[in-house]
Amino acid sequence: NANFFSLILNCAIIPLALFAIRMRSLPEFRSVILIWAAAAIYGAAFVVCYCHGYISHYDWYWTHLGRARGLTPHPNVLGINTVMAVPVLLLFWCEVRDWVLRIFIGFGLLILWNAANLSGSRTTLGALVIVVAVFFVIRSKDRVRGVILGGGILLAAEGLREIIAHYAPDITRTSALGRFIFG
Repeated sequence: NANFFSLILNCAIIPLALFAIRMRSLPEFRSVILIWAAAAIYGAAFVVCYCHGYISHYDWYWTHLGRARGLTPHPNVLGINTVMAVPVLLLFWCEVRDWVLRIFIGFGLLILWNAANLSGSRTTLGALVIVVAVFFVIRSKDRVRGVILGGGILLAAEGLREIIAHYAPDITRTSALGRFIFG
């Protein structure tokens, strides 16, 4: 039931907002941001699961337009929510040295990427390209190498998504990239 999933998500957001009001230190702020990113991954995982048929959920946008909205009111909102979590996870990826945690972060990024594509939002696709490219330009000592690395990661992620989508071609035609290319 979507209301149940929305309730769980709101149970995370409201306390986080109240906690953000009283934050006094950087570690507290970091904790709130990471919990928010985990909530974004949760919402994206819900979208991926119901679009691939693992859970039952009726979504008018998905049924009639082929665009997932998940727990948000519109597919574009889902897309922007996923894009906003990407730089947080990329930064955390750069800070963490534990390979197991990096695998979980990478898995979360793939879930976010898939949900962004399932939203069918072309704006999200453009924002994702810009966010990742700017992140790697800022983080890289060599700016050209950073842009090449950021673009390469996006191309690799899209290639992986297309390979996965090969087994579900009905999803591919309504993805953000498909809508961008085919209009």
